[in-house]
Amino acid sequence: MSKHTVFVEAPPFAKFSDAEMRRLLDDERLEVLDWRGKRVNTPGFVEALATADIAVTGNSLTITDELLEKLPNLKLIAKLGTGLDMIDIPAVLRRGILLCNTPGANSVAVAEHTFALLLGYLRNVPQCDNAVRTGQWEKARTMGGEICGKTVGIIGLILGDLLMTVADPRIKLSKKEGAR
Repeated sequence: MSKHTVFVEAPPFAKFSDAEMRRLLDDERLEVLDWRGKRVNTPGFVEALATADIAVTGNSLTITDELLEKLPNLKLIAKLGTGLDMIDIPAVLRRGILLCNTPGANSVAVAEHTFALLLGYLRNVPQCDNAVRTGQWEKARTMGGEICGKTVGIIGLILGDLLMTVADPRIKLSKKEGAR
């Protein structure tokens, strides 16, 4: 049985845990080429990618018709994340290459980031940061507010539900009547 060659380019792949990378490396059916964090202009990058029949990509590799011309063995592109804007989808489809992404994989991160921005806005974090950096700190102007005792409306069904799951448990969260 021949091995599948998997080219892993996506920098975030197995960033927090090597378990997924270890699983690929331990699979006897796979030859894994670990090029995480390398760019297309890195010497040997395109040549190594050309040997792969599976590419695990992130947001830093733009897959164009011109690049696909150099990848005769490619059968599958597994894109980490939701967005496919850096992939020439018609060119991929013309070649019969399978394309998949991971919608929802970063939903919790998006919700957490949104919550962090909300709190940062409430507490005047950008203004405080600028005041400290420029030596113009004035406590009275940079106090900000507190979320405690406030009603926060979150518009958006999915984001709202995700925020409900990641919010600080000390903050009382409730859904208004009629809201999902």
